[in-house]
This record gives sequence, C-alpha cells and structure tokens, in this order.
Amino acid sequence: MAGLMKSGAVHVRPHDFIDVRLEAWYPQYLSSICDAINSAATKKKFVKAIADKNGGLRVFGVEGDIVFGVRTKYEWIALQEDCEAAFKMGRLKYRPTFVRVKFEDLVDDLEWLDKSGKVRYGVMASCPSQIGDDVRIMDKVRDICAEYDNISVNFSSGDNVVNGLFQVAHGGGGAAEEPAPAARVSPVVSPAVEAIALEHSAPLKVTLAGR
Repeated sequence: MAGLMKSGAVHVRPHDFIDVRLEAWYPQYLSSICDAINSAATKKKFVKAIADKNGGLRVFGVEGDIVFGVRTKYEWIALQEDCEAAFKMGRLKYRPTFVRVKFEDLVDDLEWLDKSGKVRYGVMASCPSQIGDDVRIMDKVRDICAEYDNISVNFSSGDNVVNGLFQVAHGGGGAAEEPAPAARVSPVVSPAVEAIALEHSAPLKVTLAGR
C-alpha cells in the first residue's frame, strides 16, 4: 500500500544444509534411479498402458529421522529436481510421481502397486539408515518391497556392490602441493559407508569435491 515501507524477506539456509551433489556417491545414485525409471517406462506394456491412461510409475522414499535423516532429506529434494531436469532434457523417459511416506505407512502405500487391471511400477529411491534406535530400517524396507515384482530398490546404502568392489582414499597431493612422504592418505573409506558415518555425527559444514 502507498505510504508504507516495503521490505523483502530473505531466505536463510538451514544450518544442517548439505549439498549432496558435491558428494561422490550422488551421481552414481542419481544414475541408478534414472536407469530404473527408464527401464520400467520403456516396457511395451507400460507404454501401452500410459497411452490408455491405465499406467503409473511412482518413486518412493521413506521419511528420515529428524536427527539421523539429514542426507535422506536433501537427497530427496535433489533427486526430484534432477529428475525434472533430466525429463526436460529427454534423458528421462517418463515423469514419475514422487511419494515420500513414513515407515509405518509404507505397507499401505505400496498397495498402490497391486491395483487390479493397472500397469504400475515403483522405484524405492530413498531410505534412512536409522530411525530412532532402529538401525535395521533399510533391511525392513527391502523385505517389504520383496513382496512385489514391480518395484526396484535403488536407495544408496553402505552394503551395495560398488562399496564392496571400490574404495576411495581421501587426502594426497595436488599439483600445487609439495611432495608428501608416502602420499598422505587417510584411512580408506567407501562413499556410502562414509555418508552413513557422517549421518550419525554432529552437523558438519562440508565442502567436498567427493565423498
């Protein structure tokens, strides 16, 4: 209104903000999710069902713990943004619906996959490693999803194949550094294992080129 002082609000970034796109595990994770979406979306019966308005594809995520679920929260946001971008680029063949649910509601929500006469697929894309004192959430989610043939489990975890075959050494010298005796290398840790360890520590201010 005329005569009143106008002011603007400035958004303050949350103190626990983590840019997961800067962490080494994220590109591999994003590729896994997009591959799963494209695999389902290009099946002939799905393509026909979509044309007949009789199909659907949902990306599911389990809501994280307020204490231990920081990366779960930010990976979910980044995943949605990047899938939208990939769809606009034509790299993602279908624009899925994203559904984030509480663990205790997961069984009910997955019944969507079993609707008679429908062609539906799901991708379980996000799950915290711990909720409260329960550190078996990922195993429990896998068991629930195992009841269905039309959902893939693609969330990042410390026990995946990549983390068993590859390891990442942090430290070492760059071109501008002086030579270091025996390449100063910290203990070898795989990306997803380190992510889980960081999840259980106090909030960190992290600026990384890799995780």
